Amino acid sequence: MFATDLDMQILAALTAAACALPGAYLVLRRMAFISDAISHVMLPGIVLTFLLVPDLESPLLRFGAALSGVATVALVELLQRTRLVREDAAIGLVYPALLAIGLVLVSLKTGDIHLDIDSVLVGDLGLAASRKIPIGGRYLVSVAALEMGAIL
Repeated sequence: MFATDLDMQILAALTAAACALPGAYLVLRRMAFISDAISHVMLPGIVLTFLLVPDLESPLLRFGAALSGVATVALVELLQRTRLVREDAAIGLVYPALLAIGLVLVSLKTGDIHLDIDSVLVGDLGLAASRKIPIGGRYLVSVAALEMGAIL
């Protein structure tokens, strides 16, 4: 099932609305870079979960990704509270370290499996909006739009 321009626009609008309030809060705390860090360091969580549950369709992959994001925030806060580094420097230390761990795990442990690293690192709105749920025999709404609506 292909995503139309409307599907992608709806998904983008829901994502923007869901990110607006926490985004403003992070900017005020001088931690705007943390959202980028969290989105990229989900890779080690996905890979580690995949190594435990070798199923690319498993919902546990999302749980592993979420745990990885929470670990990122915890490590950044821990570093920041030592008062040895500022907020942005703490993010700059944790983010590349965890991303590097994820990339090493992918190259060493999952070399023969296609985890679609480009989608994890960059994302693709067209792919995200293309998986749809049939309603009354027609494909009207994407799974990603429902998920973002719930998050919003």
